[in-house]
Amino acid sequence: MPIISARVSWLILAMTGSDRDVPLDSVMKQALEKTRSLSCWRKPDKLAFAARNGSPTNRRNLLTRHLKPTLKKLELPACTFHDLRHLHSSLSMRTGASPEVTRDNMGHSTVDVTQNIYTGTWWEQRAEAVRAIGELIWGNGKTDPARTENQNAKA
Repeated sequence: MPIISARVSWLILAMTGSDRDVPLDSVMKQALEKTRSLSCWRKPDKLAFAARNGSPTNRRNLLTRHLKPTLKKLELPACTFHDLRHLHSSLSMRTGASPEVTRDNMGHSTVDVTQNIYTGTWWEQRAEAVRAIGELIWGNGKTDPARTENQNAKA
């Protein structure tokens, strides 16, 4: 899937007060282009989500008029744009992206903000860490000496 650089409004990404370039995959780009085409504000430098007068949409209106109805239609749980930022950070790290790449995509000033506030862990990652520690302690392929003893007793 090709990656396209796109200038996205600060309103969508973060309340930083400035625009920045972010990579988008072709599906995301098509979705934003479709949304913009449905707006009466169709110039390339205009927002994908604009108020009736072409100014940035109030974030509460964006949430109630766009995000919540979309989530309901897709039968997904309710969330906020901030929740989606946390999800993006966690998914990005799960794909193996470096903390620096995730920080840059999120528009954070430091990796600490990205990792300590936005990025969560997954159950599978935690379970794998425990399994790997068990392997280091108990040796190759073994996980728990008590379990091994119980299995030997049954044999």
